[in-house]
Amino acid sequence: MATGIQPAQTARTTADECFYSSYRWCLNPMLSLREILQHLGEEVESYRADGAAGWQGEERRINLYLFACAIACTLDDHFASRPWTLASMARRFAAGGPLIEMRRSGAAREVAWRRQWTDCVDAACELLLRSDGARFFERVRPLLISASSALGEAAQRQRMRIPEAFRCQDLTHQDVCSMVRLCLPWLPQEDRAISIVGPRTAGAYFAPLAAARLRALGYSRVAWLTVRPKNGLSHAETGAISAQLRAGAQVLIVDDHPNSGHTLRLLLGRLRALGADSREIVVALPGHPSIPGFTLEDETAHGVRICLLPPEDRYKVRLLAAEQSYESDATAARNAELSAHYADGFQVRLKRVIECPDGGRVMAKSVGWGWLGYHAWLAATALEGLVPRPLSLREGILFSEYTEGETLSAEDVDPSTVAGALASYIARRVAALPLREDPAFATPGYRWCGWDDLAAQLSRIYGPRFGPLKKRAIRRRLRQYVAPNPTLVDGRMQPADWLRTGRELLKADFEHHNFGGGEPDIVDPAWDLASAIYEFQLPPEAERSMLQSYAAQTGDTGIEERLVLYKILYAMSALRAAKYWLARRPADARGGEWNRQFIATRSFAAFHVARYCGRNLGTAPTAWERRLFFLDLDGVLDWGLLGFPHTSPCGVRALQLLQRNRYAVVLNTARSLQHVREYCRAYRLPGGVAEMGSVFFDAVRDWEVPLIDAEAVTQIEKLREEIEKLPGAFVDPENRFSIRAYRFQDGSMQPLSSAEVEEAMRRTGCHRLAFVQSQADTYIVQKGAGKGPALASVQAYLGCAGDPAIAMGDSRQDVDMLRAADLAFAPANASREVRELVARGECRRTSRPLQAGLLEAAMELCLAAGHSRDPAPREPEPVSLLDALLQVPDRRPVERILGALRWWEL
Repeated sequence: MATGIQPAQTARTTADECFYSSYRWCLNPMLSLREILQHLGEEVESYRADGAAGWQGEERRINLYLFACAIACTLDDHFASRPWTLASMARRFAAGGPLIEMRRSGAAREVAWRRQWTDCVDAACELLLRSDGARFFERVRPLLISASSALGEAAQRQRMRIPEAFRCQDLTHQDVCSMVRLCLPWLPQEDRAISIVGPRTAGAYFAPLAAARLRALGYSRVAWLTVRPKNGLSHAETGAISAQLRAGAQVLIVDDHPNSGHTLRLLLGRLRALGADSREIVVALPGHPSIPGFTLEDETAHGVRICLLPPEDRYKVRLLAAEQSYESDATAARNAELSAHYADGFQVRLKRVIECPDGGRVMAKSVGWGWLGYHAWLAATALEGLVPRPLSLREGILFSEYTEGETLSAEDVDPSTVAGALASYIARRVAALPLREDPAFATPGYRWCGWDDLAAQLSRIYGPRFGPLKKRAIRRRLRQYVAPNPTLVDGRMQPADWLRTGRELLKADFEHHNFGGGEPDIVDPAWDLASAIYEFQLPPEAERSMLQSYAAQTGDTGIEERLVLYKILYAMSALRAAKYWLARRPADARGGEWNRQFIATRSFAAFHVARYCGRNLGTAPTAWERRLFFLDLDGVLDWGLLGFPHTSPCGVRALQLLQRNRYAVVLNTARSLQHVREYCRAYRLPGGVAEMGSVFFDAVRDWEVPLIDAEAVTQIEKLREEIEKLPGAFVDPENRFSIRAYRFQDGSMQPLSSAEVEEAMRRTGCHRLAFVQSQADTYIVQKGAGKGPALASVQAYLGCAGDPAIAMGDSRQDVDMLRAADLAFAPANASREVRELVARGECRRTSRPLQAGLLEAAMELCLAAGHSRDPAPREPEPVSLLDALLQVPDRRPVERILGALRWWEL
């Protein structure tokens, strides 16, 4: 079928407007079974009323097929979710027999209806392949009529799983037919039984279509079924497969793009356990540029045949290649860039620039298949003026005006200018692309989504043992954070997806990072706001301006209460993505980019939670106090239970107490200067030492004071370049006056070996530097630098060298600081080296660990000096979910255990 776009056609037609305007419901693709049945009925009537001709008729045939398969898949998932059978329940519990018998009767009606629906699925596939709808319409009408009485409420509430193949992965039903064609040499006997097994979700669409294609080619004994290998095979699935194997059937597995191959291995193992011979199994898969030449060598060695459809042979790739009759050098270069980017992963869509003879250009982008791609057209027309102008949508390809413009970068934009544009874009989405509900929150257990991710992330504060017990309680509390304005969100606000055209900004990618695939199915505009704040590195003033503009345009006055949670979720999702790619492609040229993302996301979460925790502290100091309290961060003020450094209410109260009693809290940490700057701003601190004694930041004067000499700075830069050349080695991009080096191994950071660091220092002649090893990384600093010397340097800088200094730390790197202080404290979680200081009477150890220990030390210090131990009273505030969770680390061990046993509450 032709796409309908001719080289000279760059104007939008009314046919698109008329056709797609009736599909606004597809902005939410997570349909319930009840909704699928309703829309199927509407599509049947439209097909009958408007005819089967033209591209509209082809689209409706695709939709009928998608609906038919979605109903079968959703019901199969509904049945598979039952861990017991009603017959066995009736035998066990005779007293409940009548009620159970009623439920059993209802379940039997559902199963009977589902068996009849298989014939509808087969007929829908025939309609799609041969345009013959007589059989389909004959069978579908009575089943649609009986559905409301045959299917129970729970079944009708069940939501469909989005088929990634047709939503996110640029596949079409023609590709399934091409995959079948590749398998024909391994299916030589047309009269032999063939059992087609499709792993759901994709298999629920691929398997019946593959069966229809084989029947059309003359294969007479073809049966299909679908399974979820990760959930195991149900009794019915096991029985069906076993019966087909006993009949001597060959097995054909059809699925969408493999990732690791784990699901396929599971399925192959389960089939062999049922008696399948590996030599009688054929696997049909589509290829993808991000996994060239995918295979499972151990399986092929046992005789399994894997037929991989080459990426260049997929239908949309061939379709777009055929559209290009002329291509200038500039267009060819742009298409080469797009082709290279396509290999970056499944999240990247197929794109191509099509050049017209008159010199005009059109951007063609794959956006889905059938109704699973219509959201792109609806979003493009609703956001017109903020996105490239849409021209047409044909065969899952959105054609838009090609926009020449400058791609943005976070470093080159003015935050005060871009903040308004970002707010207006997100507000337009809220107004123009609303959804009726948050489908993911309303359906727990549907699949792993953003709400599950957030609950799992927040539950980490209880620790690995108790955290899983608290997920349900956290999810219940998250109900109060459901968006009042659910929206088809953008999902990715990266500067690289924005174009500057004169004085305007256009969002180039705007429709495909919301539902399905690896997306979190989030519908809260707070997700886009959090993404924009991170991706554009908005400072607090620009963030505040953006939020005020957004709230004024949408009336969403509760956005800030939800935003901090979405900042955490966005940062941790991006951090996991960076770790995933670093582990999967350790030698990739983009390793440096993923390393920067790993560091930046962790810092982003730490900074914004610090701002949240310090929101009620006083104003920033305008002068230095002479009494200095040097404070380590990690293990004292901060701990990483949530996956990034954060404090607790005890930590905030300790800072408040020290500030009220006129102590100048000076951070003294191995973290970067950027961390010290952000923490001073968040907690209203006068300054701090960063990078293991290498630089001092005076927040009162906003000065950076290097504590190392110029020659050491030169050697650090030289050695940094040398270390970056080491295989698999990375450096922290935030460190400027020192080097923090590491490797990623099995998802965690590991230090470099001492031998290779010494060799790198020898090669570069960096004799002024020394290194310190930890469990996670290698620090390289100037010889003689450290937290202890930094304490003396800060005293001298502030002119209070003769005044007593106080310090608190917990690790080996803090020992020289604690020795240099006139009064030293350590929390109960102190390391062995610090405990040795305590044993010699050189340091006091608190009875409690971490932030509670810091508060204990602050109280003791203030009482000993005759000062008040309690901060000034303030009005109590409602406790938010994050506030409540941050209190958990401050509980005593017994309280934590008792709290964990109360799994139903926080």
